[in-house]
Amino acid sequence: MANAVDKESYQGCRSGCLSIRKARASIEVIRGFILMAWKLKNLSHGALGELTPRLEAISKQASRWESWFIERMHITAQTSTANQAA
Repeated sequence: MANAVDKESYQGCRSGCLSIRKARASIEVIRGFILMAWKLKNLSHGALGELTPRLEAISKQASRWESWFIERMHITAQTSTANQAA
């Protein structure tokens, strides 16, 4: 998803950032469903204990990717502005 964008352009970085945000939102929905399944006794405590840290790690990595895309958006915007001024 994020690898399919042009990381050298502002629009590509913006698209990658939006994709990552959608993925993070989906992770939160999945986390909610897992918690609900545990509360309804459809998921064991052990399974909850295994899934929760994995989802947390995925969410943290996605957050880092999102930050990277935001930083790239600022860099490409500054480069574009400097090129237009020259």
